[in-house]
Amino acid sequence: TSIKKYKETNSDLEKYIDIGAGVSTERYLQKISELFESVIVIEPNKDANAKYHSIDQLPDGCGDIIVAYDVLHHITKPHDFLCKCANALTDKGFLILEVPNLYCYTQNPFFITYGEIVNHFSPRSLCNLAAMAGLNLIELSSLKASRCERLFAVFSKVIGKGNVVVEPKPDNLEI
Repeated sequence: TSIKKYKETNSDLEKYIDIGAGVSTERYLQKISELFESVIVIEPNKDANAKYHSIDQLPDGCGDIIVAYDVLHHITKPHDFLCKCANALTDKGFLILEVPNLYCYTQNPFFITYGEIVNHFSPRSLCNLAAMAGLNLIELSSLKASRCERLFAVFSKVIGKGNVVVEPKPDNLEI
């Protein structure tokens, strides 16, 4: 629904890129294809039916909406990844991310010990990292995430459009 919201806000958004869509994406891609003229899937799994297996293969300015659900926390160099996402966005584009929320770890410590997660994000650290990559926060929510322990975030590469300020929590949870 969030993807549809941003598409409806600007009908000129026609190029959609999904990073890490997985191997079983036919139904999802069919729905997305109804909204966008161009759909690109980037999936490192060679068994996936994807033309691209790395964000490094994308030319600059090729995506109006780029989504990466449950991807960023697996990336060893998240700043580089976000810079590449910013470069791949058109000037009017949006980057939509979903990552585990560090603030939820006290309720469910599973993510601290889960071996495939190499980065941990709080709302503040995610937004600061994105800002260093030239991305501006547009929307941040835990309620819009697919699971309660996740953060849903939307960024734009256009400077000055954001209206969300992320203040640090008063506790010592975030390092």
